[in-house]
Amino acid sequence: MWEAPGRGKKRSWQEEDWQVVEKYLVQDRRYSARQLSQKLLEERQIELGTEQIRRLLKKKGGVGNVSATVQH
Repeated sequence: MWEAPGRGKKRSWQEEDWQVVEKYLVQDRRYSARQLSQKLLEERQIELGTEQIRRLLKKKGGVGNVSATVQH
């Protein structure tokens, strides 16, 4: 039901954007949701808020409260 088309605002990010985020998270450095949001805005012109980033990380399997990492 939640994934049905036509429900809510259309997403402003693409799967390629998520792959870029995963690339950032594989690095030795840890990024906060705010830092990821700023990095996406600067490099890909994608405007996502920190809460959206946190929800995406949770949905895609990321762990952590503030700092973001993804387990492969």
